[in-house]
Amino acid sequence: MGLFRSRYKNVYFVVCSDDIKWARKHLRGGDILFVTNNTPAVDMAILASCNHVIVSNGTFSWWVGWLCTGITVRYRWMPKYDSYMYNMTRGEYWPTNDTYNHYVAIDSD
Repeated sequence: MGLFRSRYKNVYFVVCSDDIKWARKHLRGGDILFVTNNTPAVDMAILASCNHVIVSNGTFSWWVGWLCTGITVRYRWMPKYDSYMYNMTRGEYWPTNDTYNHYVAIDSD
């Protein structure tokens, strides 16, 4: 969030989550909108239509990042080595910064 706040004026974050209680507890700022009570398909459509996205580790986020045409921020070590998702995909399907210039990989929060 700091990356976008430092790069752009008038930033607004739209948060869709299957754990909105956790998101409300840990994400702070007057520039955040928590979206609730939608189907996953509607959440995906909302997020994919945003200018940029910050994604978590999971297939839902993978698709949101793939569909978004702006910057996609992801955790660098995603999927985690030897995790179910890593073994299922051999770690090949999360683009690196070099593969697509709209992906930005970060090391920590």
